[in-house]
Amino acid sequence: MKTIKAADILLPDVGDMSRWSVIACDQFTSDRGYWDETRKTVGDAPSTLNMILPEALIGTPDAERARERVSGYMKSYLDSGLFRKLPGAFMYIEREFEDGTVRHGIVAAVDLEEYEYKPEKEAAIKATERTVEERLYKRIELKENAVLELPHVLIFYRDPSDHIVGQLRARKPELNKEYDFELMQDGGHIKGWSVSGEKAAETERELNGLVSAEGTGALAMGDGNHSLATAKLFWERIKSGLTDTEAETHPARYALAELVNIYDSGIRIEPIHRVISGSDVSDFTAFAGEHFAAFRRNGGEHLLRTGSAADECTIGISGLTVGQIVEETDRMIAEYLKEHGGAVDYIHDDETAVGMGRRPGCAFVLLPAVEKEEIFDTVKRKELFPKKCFSIGSAREKRYYLECRKIR
Repeated sequence: MKTIKAADILLPDVGDMSRWSVIACDQFTSDRGYWDETRKTVGDAPSTLNMILPEALIGTPDAERARERVSGYMKSYLDSGLFRKLPGAFMYIEREFEDGTVRHGIVAAVDLEEYEYKPEKEAAIKATERTVEERLYKRIELKENAVLELPHVLIFYRDPSDHIVGQLRARKPELNKEYDFELMQDGGHIKGWSVSGEKAAETERELNGLVSAEGTGALAMGDGNHSLATAKLFWERIKSGLTDTEAETHPARYALAELVNIYDSGIRIEPIHRVISGSDVSDFTAFAGEHFAAFRRNGGEHLLRTGSAADECTIGISGLTVGQIVEETDRMIAEYLKEHGGAVDYIHDDETAVGMGRRPGCAFVLLPAVEKEEIFDTVKRKELFPKKCFSIGSAREKRYYLECRKIR
């Protein structure tokens, strides 16, 4: 079987694609206002919002009704003829962000038999961060009666010469442009071209050729690992009731994802910082310095900046990977909170984290960024980054739901 293949992609036949496409469910989890504004923008228009459960709404009455609502809208959209099908196709995507940077991607189907989120297991597609299995159960509930999948998964491959996307970019005049619109709430602009026929066959060969050349860990998760892990568990449940022949071709064996060259200029790997609040932080900077004393070096290869309203310092660290620094930081913060009370939050932007950390009763830790090559090096070592270690761009640069695919 092929790790990557073309898929029967469904696109909506709607007048306003901006209201159809909404950001991934695991973004703005602490910002109900973002999702209230999304609901207001969507109104009664057909939208992917009706087929997901934003994690910000977990624990609300809407979450209790989510399974019936999600499956109901999926069936309604299918039965009403809302979708048009692109059989055996890839989607070539250009996503332009607010600063003009463009990310290039290929929407494809990936074989869930070739994906593992446990680091010790061999597979072509590997997780990069730890999977919290408790987060999968609510998502599995939503899939129980689902007839469609909507991907917000980003998977990295390595193509230093950018040959595959370069070929597609050069062939744009020969491809069918399927959409071209502004994403809501400052998500930027997105364009998509379908790749079918012999061009799809060639793209499929080239992508799988990269996988064969790289072997296990050829593809590394960028975003949406819990979404792909949910699809994997869902497939395992379905597979248990199938014959081997049925399992070969069942649509739930595959999942849609956007494949992105890690060297693409639109891929920005940003650190996720820590902010402590509601605590006595009078000695936090000294506490952090003492915790990292064994690794502290002038001119260390990694810099960790920490502080509060009272003082701050920059610590040069040697002998630890970025992942290990994040683990040590989380261990240090847990020890501090156990003694002093308070809570920790995870913040993407440097300036925001420092500003929050300088408020009374607060402190911050700015963590170093993960280098692109370190992602694949870590996967090859059969290791995982700790949770909340890095982010692929800012929250508004995450993937928006757009394409769909039948899984039943």
